Amino acid sequence: MCTTLLPALTTEEYEALKADIKQNGILVPVIRTEDGEIIDGQHREQIAAELGITDIPVKTIKGLGDEERRHMRIRLNAARRQLTGEQKRHLIREELKRSPDLSNNWLAELLGVDDKTVQAVRIKEEAAGTIQVVSEFRCKDGKRRKYRRSVRQHQIAAVVEQHEAPAVQKSGTTTDEAQLALPTIQLGEPMNLTVPTADDIQIVHGDFRTLNLAPASAKLVLTDPPYDRDSIPLWDDLAVLAEKVLVDGGVLLAYTGTMYLPEIIAALSKTLVYRWTLATVHEGPTSRIHSLNMMTGWSPVVMFTKGKYQAEYAFQDIIKGAGQEKKYHPWQKPLAEIEHLVKVFTNPGDLVVDPFGGSFTTAVACKRLGRRCISCDIDQGCVITGQQRTMEMARFQAA
Repeated sequence: MCTTLLPALTTEEYEALKADIKQNGILVPVIRTEDGEIIDGQHREQIAAELGITDIPVKTIKGLGDEERRHMRIRLNAARRQLTGEQKRHLIREELKRSPDLSNNWLAELLGVDDKTVQAVRIKEEAAGTIQVVSEFRCKDGKRRKYRRSVRQHQIAAVVEQHEAPAVQKSGTTTDEAQLALPTIQLGEPMNLTVPTADDIQIVHGDFRTLNLAPASAKLVLTDPPYDRDSIPLWDDLAVLAEKVLVDGGVLLAYTGTMYLPEIIAALSKTLVYRWTLATVHEGPTSRIHSLNMMTGWSPVVMFTKGKYQAEYAFQDIIKGAGQEKKYHPWQKPLAEIEHLVKVFTNPGDLVVDPFGGSFTTAVACKRLGRRCISCDIDQGCVITGQQRTMEMARFQAA
């Protein structure tokens, strides 16, 4: 059974879904097998019982084996629910433990992630001994294909096997995979990082609250923290970090989401000076705010400064989004959008800090634009992916 693998709805999500069903009824059918097992819709059926709703649309699927049932459940939930990157990686880990020969592409398709994300999880779990190392993959088309690792994958696996997280990658040091060097730092130990030399990109595995960065060294903190209710305390800590690392007049730009914008602004205002809220206008599908029964097509980016601010360049407070880019992370922001912000608020050679690396798009943008960057993330799979992205950018620029 795969049910326990899927994260339960938070109280807030459950109540929002309940309010939506109370107003509009159940619009998405509950999916069952011929023997009555619920593949999708357990929460909807539970809420219907609480509200006394008996008219529940049901779709019955026949002839599914155990793996097919599990995969349908994963695919439907990953597509409809906004699972975090860590929740998706948890599903990847658990499915690889069941079926280590499942191909990266197949599992990536199920969860709506990039195959590199699956590969990063696989390397880590193989090195830790939690999944079997396989020599061939079982693919969705029924065929089996040889699994061959690149030199880089072997080296990253060796680093993980030593229980050392790849921490700082100076992306311009080498383009030879055989000479790949990954300086390491243990999660939780002090990170005594100094400002890197010009055009350096440093990617760190660890919690941003343990970073020991040089005071007054960065021109910009540009980041996209989690903005659910439980993560609001992180914003106090982010403000403390920004106040320390920013030069006088330096800027913090942070994507916030709309639901808890007042709380986030209040947290940051304890330490920094609020200046403005920029709006990124989305193209394509919009998000639904269930509690308001509203579709939203924009995302706020709050602007705070350390002390007085003197604008070097004029800028618009409305940014036309470049469309969704989710290849490397479910919360990934478009590269063109991040590059625009980096260009407006920094000059070549300036240091940019991103405490919530995620897809490490900020680091890639800085590499492309000749800025320095220090970025970190607590997720080791994200760090490996970020290192790969910056190395690929370094090779492209060197070509």
